[in-house]
Amino acid sequence: MSNSRLFEILYYLLEHKQTTADTLANYFEVSKRTIYRDIQRLMMMNFPIYCKNGYDGGIYIDNDFVLDRTFFTDDERIEILAALQEFDYLKGENSQLINKMAAIFNLNVIDWIEVDLNSWYQNNNLNKKFNDLKRAIITNHEIVINYINSSGQKSNRVVWPYKLFFKSGTWYLLAYCLNKKENRIFRLSRILKLEITDKTFAYKNIDLSKYKNNLITDTKKEIEVTLQFDHQIASVVYDEFNHSDIIEKQNGDFVVTMKVSNTYWLMSFILSFGSKIKILKPDFLKEQLITEMKKMMEIYQ
Repeated sequence: MSNSRLFEILYYLLEHKQTTADTLANYFEVSKRTIYRDIQRLMMMNFPIYCKNGYDGGIYIDNDFVLDRTFFTDDERIEILAALQEFDYLKGENSQLINKMAAIFNLNVIDWIEVDLNSWYQNNNLNKKFNDLKRAIITNHEIVINYINSSGQKSNRVVWPYKLFFKSGTWYLLAYCLNKKENRIFRLSRILKLEITDKTFAYKNIDLSKYKNNLITDTKKEIEVTLQFDHQIASVVYDEFNHSDIIEKQNGDFVVTMKVSNTYWLMSFILSFGSKIKILKPDFLKEQLITEMKKMMEIYQ
């Protein structure tokens, strides 16, 4: 969002040539401190912007400066427009800016990307949830969430949201949990309710890699599993696994070998394919599957 605002400030200055920090702060609905920080970033990017004190003080851009096609290379202009389009869905207000920059760069706007965060089969309103969290993070507002953990337990958490991140097809929130008195990672799909409060907090730039490692499987507890899939579900196999791990047999079936640590998840995964899947190894997993199937049969007897 800050990168988008930089271009908007630049465009505003190109139109007006002179303004004040107060005017820009009101226009973009941010603090004067944020505006001065943005102006400094533009100066560091070698745009001819300067500030003056006194009666006629304010923020100026050189009258002779024109943001034309020669200021950026062809590749840079294309990348700038592509980046604005890529994050258009995050802000929802970039369309005018994209068209303005396209006019300046003399480029056609190609509608090349669209992102819908909601699942095909769930109406969990993930788009709204994502935008609410984004707003809370940017404005440093404390939130209250109703969260369900991996054990199915629901609880209300008061958290300071720091960062959203996407990993292995899932969105997560890194936040400081006031209930647990530590930083925690929350899966967005498990946030049942979300409320932005009036309370604010001091933002901290957290090293995400330290916490993302908590999502990585413990390799010491991994087991090697080999599965055979019927050729009729070929598309699912290619959706779920690395193509390099898939071996296609002469009869069209597929064999996949993988390492897993969560056998409970694996059992649910295998059962979801019904008769279209077969466990080749290990043997103890076959026995677990038979036991689970017997329990299922007892339910319907």
